[in-house]
Amino acid sequence: LGATVNVLAIESVMDQLAAEAGRDPVEYRLAHLAEPRARAVIEAAMEMAGPPPPRAEGTGRGLGFARYKGSSAWC
Repeated sequence: LGATVNVLAIESVMDQLAAEAGRDPVEYRLAHLAEPRARAVIEAAMEMAGPPPPRAEGTGRGLGFARYKGSSAWC
């Protein structure tokens, strides 16, 4: 039952760490992720999303990443 809350916490911290390092959040995740299947999921999602839209006040685009252990599904 805590999986979604845990993923939200982990992903939020990853975003904060990337911001503190002055790095793009996706690049930061990939730099700390060795699992090839997980990397492929993030890279495919970013390719499907296309280039980021121009930044405007109060707008943005996010990425959440999780591995569901029971069936080894990456999303």
